[in-house]
Amino acid sequence: MNTTISRRSFLKGSLAAGGLTIAVSFTPFGYKLLNASEKKGGVSVFKPNAWFEITPNNVVTVWVSKTEMGQGAHTALPMLVADELEADWKQIRVKQAPAAKEYACAVMGIQISVASASCRGYYEPLRKAGAAGRAMLIAAAAKTWNVPESECEAIKGKVRHAKSKKSLTYGQLCEKAAKLQVPQDPPLKKESEFRYIGKPMPRVDIPDKVSGKAVFGMDVQVPGMLYAALVRPPAYGAKPISQEDGAAMGVKGVRKIVPTPNGIAVVAESINAAWKGRDALNVKWDKGSHPT
Repeated sequence: MNTTISRRSFLKGSLAAGGLTIAVSFTPFGYKLLNASEKKGGVSVFKPNAWFEITPNNVVTVWVSKTEMGQGAHTALPMLVADELEADWKQIRVKQAPAAKEYACAVMGIQISVASASCRGYYEPLRKAGAAGRAMLIAAAAKTWNVPESECEAIKGKVRHAKSKKSLTYGQLCEKAAKLQVPQDPPLKKESEFRYIGKPMPRVDIPDKVSGKAVFGMDVQVPGMLYAALVRPPAYGAKPISQEDGAAMGVKGVRKIVPTPNGIAVVAESINAAWKGRDALNVKWDKGSHPT
């Protein structure tokens, strides 16, 4: 795995071009907010692992490094960003971040969804990322109107100037905001000001799951793909004494039998063939190191 990644190559592979992108870079000494918006000229090296992006079409995309397994991570984590960003929830789009070292969990140290680490690991960093974006959008609007930032307020995806009654959407402001420095310690909302956090919100993953549109691992098809079924030992440390390779290979569609550290894999052209080959292998095991 490539452990260093340039801003340009990472954004080209993962993000839409243009707009404001806030990254959260974790280190052993804490985390740092970065402006990961693509710029012409120099390219620096950084390792983002959670961020959001605002594009001129007024869409806020939140990239989530956690897997949605029914625990609500794909809704809860974007809520943290959206609330502090003061975005309209209708603007929010959620995307699964790719598997990469850059997305290691701040709590666990690896990219994994376990131990209730999603919200507790990202609660403060993602809130601060959203708050930083809000501050930058307000600053961009104030510069546009040549007014003090204190006279501007972000409300549901827009920055408004009360005195002149002018307003601009985040999409209109994102490119100008992308040129600004990211505040490292932006003020967070008070609990009484929360718009989404702590409130019942519709789960973003439910509609596709109910309609059958959601794509799971078993749904993925790639050219030349094979399937594997694993014959697992019945006890810890158990090793195979005998197996019927000929019978397994005689099953139509079975291509190969592969020993692994934790069992024997039967590789086939379809999952049904892999299952049938696994059964036909008829493995006999010893008692293992911990038979009981």
